[in-house]
Amino acid sequence: MVWEPVIWTDAFRPADRVLARHVPSAEAMHWWDPNRSLSEEILRSPWTRKYAVRGGPLKIVWDWVACYPPGTRWEGSFPEPGVQESPVVDSAGHVRDWLGAAAPAIGGSNAKGESSQ
Repeated sequence: MVWEPVIWTDAFRPADRVLARHVPSAEAMHWWDPNRSLSEEILRSPWTRKYAVRGGPLKIVWDWVACYPPGTRWEGSFPEPGVQESPVVDSAGHVRDWLGAAAPAIGGSNAKGESSQ
């Protein structure tokens, strides 16, 4: 998870416990990007023009989720995700379905909780 300041209450990096409350998975990793560098890189990528990845007048990508298949590498421009959605609050089901389908490829369990190993 990459967190960037968007509104005035985002002026400082949130505490780890606050971030973990939003995504309570031990596997989740959180990064704070105070300069919004990732938003800039995403919006520079040609593929963003065909989707609803908008940065608005401030050029900040926010309330957006992207999932990548195993082995995806960032070479040149920011890679196109396997799934991307916005707003995040409406994306949980689609992301969960995608992750469930991808789990066997990454050695996890599928959507039914069955191990792929």
